[in-house]
Amino acid sequence: MKALLTRLEKWLAAKRPRFHQNLRKGASAATLTNLEKRLGQPLPDELRQLLAWHDGQGDEYVGFFEEHWLLLGSEKVAIAHGVLPADFRHLLPFLDDDGGNYLCLDGGHGNQEGAVVAYWAGETPEMVAPSLEHWLSNFVTAAEAGQYHEDPERGTFHLKTK
Repeated sequence: MKALLTRLEKWLAAKRPRFHQNLRKGASAATLTNLEKRLGQPLPDELRQLLAWHDGQGDEYVGFFEEHWLLLGSEKVAIAHGVLPADFRHLLPFLDDDGGNYLCLDGGHGNQEGAVVAYWAGETPEMVAPSLEHWLSNFVTAAEAGQYHEDPERGTFHLKTK
């Protein structure tokens, strides 16, 4: 994870400087411990590393992190987790579309534990990647390869269509 986050940091600074400047500094150990208490469960190591890298996006809107997803900080992770239905409280949101949908890390104990899942309000979550590291690796590799396009009007950051 650390090497991926270092690559992403470098890429964002060079290719999306306005977005990069709006990222918040990393969450402290105390902030992460407090988040675990609020969630009532330990943070998976991959999510801990992501939040320690940057504790979400700042309040100034300068685009989406990936596709139409905003990067959540620890406070917003706790808030988003709190609005999930009780049956889905094992999911730990880390990206938000600002419409009640989330990309989450499955913190449960089932066959999707540790997987990245898309939670669409009112629907059954669907697996997107087997782990946050796997998801992040695909994202960083595609970004470095120039496979994403930023829409300056909408702020979305989409994979280019062929």
